[in-house]
Amino acid sequence: MSKKIKRGQAALEFLTTYGWAFLVILVMISALSYFGVLDPSRFVGDRCIMGSPLTCDTNQFVLRDSGATFLVRNGLNDGILITGITYSSSISQDVTCTNFDDTDPGYEGNWTINRDSTKILTCDFESDDTNHLANAGGKERITFSMTYRTLRDTTGQFEKSINGEIYASVE
Repeated sequence: MSKKIKRGQAALEFLTTYGWAFLVILVMISALSYFGVLDPSRFVGDRCIMGSPLTCDTNQFVLRDSGATFLVRNGLNDGILITGITYSSSISQDVTCTNFDDTDPGYEGNWTINRDSTKILTCDFESDDTNHLANAGGKERITFSMTYRTLRDTTGQFEKSINGEIYASVE
């Protein structure tokens, strides 16, 4: 009988020792995760992606708490007029950009991009406090939908839509 007790005791001590070791490992992983050491977003680079024929220059964009600024390149054989931009983030859905701004000295109240040229677009999000990006100082992803028409389409009947995404550190 004493051999069975010794084997049972040995098995219980074995499981207890490995149980404590497993618990210590879980606590260590939890602590590393809590302090952001295991945050995978630190290793993902900033990006700006937009579908063809318009492109977003990968090095020319800024994501702020209250808006976004990005460089758009027109790859069409015709000039375009951007008629609207809506965005969605992790906390806001389908918010229209307000206060279209343009740092180009030739700005005339609209976003016109001639063929084979670029334009810096600044889009301020609505000023409601609930529409600000929650992750200031960290990484945030916003998706946007841009509607445009060619300059030849003077009636505006043939508006097209293009989707894009900005993933960057919020300033």
